Formats: sequence, structure tokens, C-alpha cells
Amino acid sequence: MYYDAFAQRRKSFDDNEGGSYGEEVGRLEVAAQAAEEARDLAKKNRNIAKSVKDETQSLAAAIRKELASATRDNDFIYHKDVVAESSLPVIQGVELVKPMIPPQLLDPTQVVGHNLLFSELIADGTRLAIGWISI
Repeated sequence: MYYDAFAQRRKSFDDNEGGSYGEEVGRLEVAAQAAEEARDLAKKNRNIAKSVKDETQSLAAAIRKELASATRDNDFIYHKDVVAESSLPVIQGVELVKPMIPPQLLDPTQVVGHNLLFSELIADGTRLAIGWISI
């Protein structure tokens, strides 16, 4: 819930910059609902650290403030239809890093040679299965 609220809030910034004011308000409404749920859940659970409770509270407050401002701007200036939650485009994930496998892990014989340690051992389950077949 917390991360959903955070992601929706961040995407609303992009919507604002792109001129999609109806989507911005819609995302902030979704974010406000998720942030309130996260805040309520954090309040109910006594095992959650105070810093986490404070963070959920501050996120909910920030989103409420941004929602009020965006709603006011949309009502008085832009007059765009607010997009319903079901109609909002899904936030697409992005690849932040490129996975790279070191070459020596792709072919360990380059490092160790062809005499791999334990290469002649057979797994216990395999040994038992071979024993059952040969009986």
C-alpha cells in the first residue's frame, strides 16, 4: 500500500508535466486512498517502528495536500475529466540496471580447468534411482 501510494504520487508528477491533469488527479486520488490504508495499518500494528508510522503519516499528508491543489487547479483552470482508477494506464516498470554475468561464471572451465572438483560425484537421489533400476 505504501509503495503503491508512493508510485502513484511519483507518476502524477509525470502526468502534471505532460499536461495530463485529469490523470494526475486520478492518480493522486488512488495514492491518497492507498496512503490512508497504509497509515491506518501502521497505526493498528504495535510492532511497527515509530519512524515507519511517521513516514506513512507524512506521505498521506503530502498526498492530501497535492490532491487538494491538483483538484483546485483542474477545476478552475484545466477543466479535464478526472480519470477513474480502472481507466488509469498501468505504471510500467523500468530496468534500472543491466544484468551482467562475469565470463568466468558462464564457463567455469576457463578458471578451474577441465578437472572440475566433484565432477565424478553422483547425487544421492540419482544413485538410489539407478540402484532400484538395476535390481
